[in-house]
Amino acid sequence: MKKVSFLVIAAAVAAMFVGCASVQVADKAQFNDMEGDAIAHVNSQNWGLYFLNVPMFTGSSNEIGSISCFNEDSVNVGAATKVLTAKAKELGAKEVTDVQSQRSSIMLPFPFPFLFYIKEVNVSGNAVR
Repeated sequence: MKKVSFLVIAAAVAAMFVGCASVQVADKAQFNDMEGDAIAHVNSQNWGLYFLNVPMFTGSSNEIGSISCFNEDSVNVGAATKVLTAKAKELGAKEVTDVQSQRSSIMLPFPFPFLFYIKEVNVSGNAVR
């Protein structure tokens, strides 16, 4: 029982120091020689730790790969879409089609329920000429 409690507490402490934003690209070379105007398929992800609705540690949508502490509420569809379209524009796309998004929020039951949440957002689309 002590080991399980220790693992739960260790996971909670580790979760308090993480948050991540990333962009992944599958370029046309990975499309198996299919025809079309698509340049790439772009996927933008972000997640972070929240206290109630206040962001504690989130991935920064302004600086991909860095963590934002207590000041950037970037785990939402709007911020992830902004990252997606910026990457598509960087690749030379004129538009992004077939945009899809997914959001989730998981309540952490420790140390007290309904206080801490891990939120995640995922937006993807096709960058087109």
